Amino acid sequence: MNFFTSLIFLIIVGSLASQYAKAKGRDPLRWFVIGMLFSLFGLLVLFLLPDLSGKNEVRPKQNPNFVDSEEELLELRPVEWSKEWYYVNTGKQSVGPVSMSTLVKLWKAGQIQLATLVWSEGMDGWKKIEDLRSLKTCLDKD
Repeated sequence: MNFFTSLIFLIIVGSLASQYAKAKGRDPLRWFVIGMLFSLFGLLVLFLLPDLSGKNEVRPKQNPNFVDSEEELLELRPVEWSKEWYYVNTGKQSVGPVSMSTLVKLWKAGQIQLATLVWSEGMDGWKKIEDLRSLKTCLDKD
């Protein structure tokens, strides 16, 4: 009777380990055996291992400069193109307002780089081009 009780307990622990392993993106059969052999210690090890399934992937906080898809880029592009921009030149003087097409020409000519500070209406302050993903994408596209 004691043997059968222990066997049923080990099968239950193995089954729990198998289900939890499947949820974490790991091999359920292997973890069933590990759960049966090592009992609660096997479950504890499985609990401490990282999730490989990708279901619990943490996404960064939504950033207004973060573009998830091509559609979002297309939605942002007209806004960027309709703004008047100011930038800090190599002589540390602010220049502007200039249009987006002027910024593109300056970008292609190498007169502004990723470290160049820019500002446009609606921004909190001066920012580097490299920190404004949507602007950088517009400059790279054209």
